[in-house]
Amino acid sequence: MGIPVTHTCALDLASACLGSAGFEPDIAEAVAGHLVEAEFMGVPSHGLHRLGSYIAQVRDGRLNPNARPECTRKAGGLLMIDGCRGLGIPAFLEALRQGMDRADAQGIAAVAVRNCGHAGRLGAFANQAADSGYASIIVGGGGRHKWPNVCPHGSARGALSTNPFTFGFPGLGGVNLVSDFSTSSIATGKLSVAAATGSQLGEGVAVDSAGQPTRSAEAVLDGGALLPMAAHKGSAMAVFAEHIAEAMIGPALEFNWLLILLKCGGFRQMKAVLADGAKLSADLRALEAAPGHDRVRLPGDVEREAYAKAAEHGIELPEGIWRVVCEAAVSVGVDPAHYIQAKAA
Repeated sequence: MGIPVTHTCALDLASACLGSAGFEPDIAEAVAGHLVEAEFMGVPSHGLHRLGSYIAQVRDGRLNPNARPECTRKAGGLLMIDGCRGLGIPAFLEALRQGMDRADAQGIAAVAVRNCGHAGRLGAFANQAADSGYASIIVGGGGRHKWPNVCPHGSARGALSTNPFTFGFPGLGGVNLVSDFSTSSIATGKLSVAAATGSQLGEGVAVDSAGQPTRSAEAVLDGGALLPMAAHKGSAMAVFAEHIAEAMIGPALEFNWLLILLKCGGFRQMKAVLADGAKLSADLRALEAAPGHDRVRLPGDVEREAYAKAAEHGIELPEGIWRVVCEAAVSVGVDPAHYIQAKAA
C-alpha cells in the first residue's frame, strides 16, 4: 500500500518545498506543476522524488533558484536561450515562448537551450507546443563528462548519458501525439525510483561495475551503467544527440538541448492537418489488438489516460518515494503532514 495523495495536496506540498528552498513563487509554482503532472501521468522518474535533488543543488550552489532565462542570440530562425544556471524547466518555458513566436513568423524555429539544470519531462513541452499548433523535436545531450552512465553499443563501460529525444504533433481536440524517451534502456530517474522502492530492473537493462548484466539499481548506481535502447540504434541516436548538444551548442552545465518547432499550418490549412491526422489516428486505434494488449494505443495515450484517472481519484505514492519527499520537505522546514495526512514509513 502507498500513501494516498490528491492532485491539490501534491501541488501545494511541492510548491511549499520549492518556495522554502528559495525559489520565487512563480518559478516554484511552474516547477511544482511540472513535477506533479509527471507523477500523475505515471512518469515517477520525473516526478516528486526530484524535489530532493533540486533542493540539494540549490543548497550546494550548483543552481540559482531564481535565475531568469535570457535569449542571448537571434539569427533568422535560430535562437539561444541561456538558463543562467537555473533549473531547465523555466528555461524551456522561455524557449517555447520565444520559439513559437519565431516559428509563427517564419514557419520554423530552432532554439538552443544551455546553462541550465534538469529540464524535467520533455513531453510536457512537446504537448504544450502541440496545443498551440506546432510539431516539435527535442534532442538533449552533453552530459557525458558528468554522467557517463550509458554504454555505447559494444562497450561494457558507460561513456554517454541518457540523451533523450522527444517528438510532438498536434491532434484534434487536444489529443496530441507525444513521444518522449531516453536513448538508454531506461531513464536514470527510474534507477532512483527503483532504488527507493526496492524494485528490480528488467532483464537486459544494465551492467554492474564489472560489465556484467545486473537487475540491481544499486549496482548500476555504484559504478555500473545502463545499456542503450534497441542496441546499435539507440546508441547511434545518443551519439548524434551528443554531437548536437556538445559539439554544436557547447559545454553543458547539465545537459544542452535543441528544440525545433514547425508550424503545422505552414504547408496546408490547419483544419485539414488536424482532420487528416485524426483520421490516421482513428484508423490505427481501430486495428485488432495483439495478444497481451487490450487495444492499440498511440504515443501520448498512456500518459493522458493515467492523468485523467489520477487527477480525479488521486494516486498512491510508494512509501519509498514518500520517504524521499518527506526528507526533502523537512530539509527546508516544511511539515509534509500539513499538506498530506500520512505517516512516513
